[in-house]
Amino acid sequence: MSAPGPERDPDGTERPMTPLERLDAGHEPRVTPPMWDAMAYMLTGPIMLGLPAYLLDRILGTDWLVLPGVLIGGAVSLYLVWVRYGRS
Repeated sequence: MSAPGPERDPDGTERPMTPLERLDAGHEPRVTPPMWDAMAYMLTGPIMLGLPAYLLDRILGTDWLVLPGVLIGGAVSLYLVWVRYGRS
């Protein structure tokens, strides 16, 4: 396999490779399995809605906002996983 050279822009002129392109040249791109993507969705939803609810609890002096925030975040995460991976 020969070393990759400069690529061509749409107008036909050559452009040098960026350092990131040189580092990644000749390697297959990494593809994460859908299982890990779904896991990331499931963890991110409750965190992204539970954390602001926790902060609001601290600011407002209440103690009931965290649970709805986490539950709504989990529901949104489940919906996103179903939309992205559940349909055939």
